[in-house]
Amino acid sequence: MKYQVARACAVAGYDGLYKELDDIAEEARECGNLVIYELIMANPVRYEVMNDYARSVHTENPPVAYLNGGTAVCWMLDSKQGFRTHMSPPGDDDDDSSDYVL
Repeated sequence: MKYQVARACAVAGYDGLYKELDDIAEEARECGNLVIYELIMANPVRYEVMNDYARSVHTENPPVAYLNGGTAVCWMLDSKQGFRTHMSPPGDDDDDSSDYVL
């Protein structure tokens, strides 16, 4: 649970609480929280406690991690463009199955 709280601190910018937790969080770099980012980079070794893509938590013997941008952070999940409405050619009705190749 401590690591999850540290990640939330990194996103929200709570560097005081983060220092008390003594953990690392890649989210700090992506959210622009430079105080927490500098604390992370000062550590000689970083560990992959949470894997966002595998949805796993390794609290016992976590593997060594590298800050390679592999964390799914908020800006990556934001919509980049809207959906457009599909336009059919003039005279094309939806009931015509000849448009489909099987």
